[in-house]
Amino acid sequence: MKKEVISDRHGIVLMTMFIIGTSSIQATGIDAKQDIWLAIILGTFMSIPILFIYARLHVIFQNKDMFDIIECCFGKVIGKIIELIITLFIIETAAEVLINFGYFVKIIGLPRTPMFLLDALMIFLCVCMVYKGIGVIGKWGEFFIIILVGFLIVSLLLLIPAMDIKNLKPVLANGSKPILKGSFAAFMFPFTETIPFTIAFSAFKRKKSPYKVYLIGLFFGSFLILGVSMINILVLGVDTASSLYHPTYFSFSKMGFGVFLKRAEVIASIIFLLGVIIKISVFLLGACRGFGKILEYKDYGVLIIPTAVLILIISHFETINIMSFYEWTAGMWNYYALIFQVIFPIIIWIIAEIKKKNYVRIKKQVE
Repeated sequence: MKKEVISDRHGIVLMTMFIIGTSSIQATGIDAKQDIWLAIILGTFMSIPILFIYARLHVIFQNKDMFDIIECCFGKVIGKIIELIITLFIIETAAEVLINFGYFVKIIGLPRTPMFLLDALMIFLCVCMVYKGIGVIGKWGEFFIIILVGFLIVSLLLLIPAMDIKNLKPVLANGSKPILKGSFAAFMFPFTETIPFTIAFSAFKRKKSPYKVYLIGLFFGSFLILGVSMINILVLGVDTASSLYHPTYFSFSKMGFGVFLKRAEVIASIIFLLGVIIKISVFLLGACRGFGKILEYKDYGVLIIPTAVLILIISHFETINIMSFYEWTAGMWNYYALIFQVIFPIIIWIIAEIKKKNYVRIKKQVE
């Protein structure tokens, strides 16, 4: 498939939807307790240098994705090994997003439905999206985000009577350690989890577009995450929000308007569903391009279904129970993902800058 040029608007929308993704149903940075707002703000600013690096790589190597850049920096043999490692990480992370979706639907609404069936239906929707390419995913995201933001604004207004400002006090009561822990958790999930965009995005309309897409997408996404997390703390309180796997769903259940609006928690489910579709689609697209690059397939379209099936199978075998799943994702996963989301990109960026400097120097000597 040819490389698609992504518009700034579609890129920002996809980044925002991806960040809100599965985070919409959780209280991101909950380790910081009532200082959760500080943790999310700090986590956002911690993420800026990393997303700046993602954007910088697109600027140094225009019209190339991360895998093209890796081969330019490391050569074909070592490059393919690194590509395989990153592709497997993307597939495994996509499987975890799928597991998160399956547990939510099974626990909240369909307890007797096999989780494998729920995951299969979701992956089928994502396969249909990826077949159309990043441009069409962006157009769908542009439509979805209107629904998502609209629901959040309405929910915020209707939940005001259920909020208690005392749930945010006292500020800094537990010192800086919980805030740093919460900000690191937000930094890893969901802010730097946007690594597959370095693969999904390859061609932009303007040279400076990558900076605009990554950084504005980060700020919009973090603003929505901040809003959702604050709602959870203000409505449920720290102790209740910390004890629930899906606090947003229960926060929204407090919403009501006489007999006019009941069972409003379905809004939280819709927001979550829309985010998951975009998130898994981007992961799937990145994984397909990875396998296509490794196998030297010019058309990654033939790899979409096999890759989707692989993600589905991995999600099925990784599913033990919800407690162990959330212990892993809230604990050791952050340090495991640090290698792929932070350390690898920094190393690739440093080598890319050296390569660029050497190229410029040799070009001047020739001239």
